[in-house]
Amino acid sequence: MLLCAAESALLPISENGKWGFIDSQGKTVIAPQYEAASNFSEGLAPVKMGGLFGYIDTNGKMAIAPQFDEARFFHEEGIAPVRKGQMWGFIGRNGEFAIPLRFEVARSFQEGVARVRINGKWGFIDKSGELKIAAKFDECNGFGGGLAPARLGKLWGYINMAGEFAIQSQYEAAGSFGSGLAFVKLGGKWGYIDPKGRIAIAPRFDEAAVMANGLAPVREGKLWGYIRPEGSYAIDPRFDSAGNFENPIAEVHVGGKMAYIDRTGKYVWGPKD
Repeated sequence: MLLCAAESALLPISENGKWGFIDSQGKTVIAPQYEAASNFSEGLAPVKMGGLFGYIDTNGKMAIAPQFDEARFFHEEGIAPVRKGQMWGFIGRNGEFAIPLRFEVARSFQEGVARVRINGKWGFIDKSGELKIAAKFDECNGFGGGLAPARLGKLWGYINMAGEFAIQSQYEAAGSFGSGLAFVKLGGKWGYIDPKGRIAIAPRFDEAAVMANGLAPVREGKLWGYIRPEGSYAIDPRFDSAGNFENPIAEVHVGGKMAYIDRTGKYVWGPKD
C-alpha cells in the first residue's frame, strides 16, 4: 500500500471478497461492493469495478468512471498516475489526461515530483511532465525530507532534488524517509538512518517499513510490531503483516484476516484481543 497523505480518511476494508471503507473508529461508511480499493487522498480513492479502475469521492459517488487498468493516488499536485494498456500517464480530478500516456511505470507525486520509468531507467518528473531528474537510476523510491533512495548498480544511496547522491551508495536496500528516519538494509538486516546517513537504529530487523507519525512497522522472526524513533517497541510483535500509521489507524493481518489497530495496538476493526 502506497504511503499517502493522512486526512482522517476513510480506509479500505475487505469482507467476503468485496471492498468498502470504514472511518477511523471502525464504522463502515461505504459498504463493501468493489473488486479492489485503495486509500483516499485529496478526497478521492481508486476502486475497481467491472475489471477497471475509477475513483470515488468520500460519499461513495463515482467521481471518475472506471476506465483504467491500474490507478494510484492523487496524493499531490492534483494529478494521479494511471495505466491504460502498457503505458502510464497522469490524470486530473476531472479524469482528463494532464500528462499523456508515455511512461513504462509511474508513481504518485511526493514533494513536487513523481518517479517514472523510461527505457528501463527511473527518473523524476515535475507537474508539467518534464524530467526534473534524468532517468538514469536502476531503481528508486519516493522523496521524503528532500531525499529519495536510488540504486545505481548493486547498492543504494539517497539523492537530493538535483539528482546528486547526498548519502553515498552503500546499502543493500533502502526505503523512503518518514519522521526524519529512513529504513536501510546492511549485513542482511534492516535498521534506520538519519538524513546525514548516520545509523539511528542499528540493523537488527528481518523487515522494516517507513516511519510514519513516530511509529514504524518492523518484523523480527515471523511477527510484526511497531517501534518508536529510538528503536524501542511501542506495540510488541504479534501480527502476520503490518502497515504504517500515516492515518490514525493502521492495517494489520492476523491469521490471514485483515484488521485495523490504533496507536496503542488495540483493534478498531477486525479480530478482537
